[in-house]
Amino acid sequence: MDRTEKILSVTGMTCPSCVTLITQAVESLPGAVEARGDLSAGTFQIVYDTAQIKPEAIIQAVVEAGKLGEWQHTFSAEVLE
Repeated sequence: MDRTEKILSVTGMTCPSCVTLITQAVESLPGAVEARGDLSAGTFQIVYDTAQIKPEAIIQAVVEAGKLGEWQHTFSAEVLE
């Protein structure tokens, strides 16, 4: 397994439930190892296997997570590091 860690800037998170939705969406992806969100900073630290998943798929999971909750959110993300 070739693990790497990226920090994503995520916009649209307004509450702890947003962090939970995104965490669950990202961690359900094959190759995702861990997702830790920081609501106040608007970031997520993602650990994943580069052989199984690409950053674009993680970003797409973040965007799609906004459509899963009781209230619809518009999330967007970009890789910071």
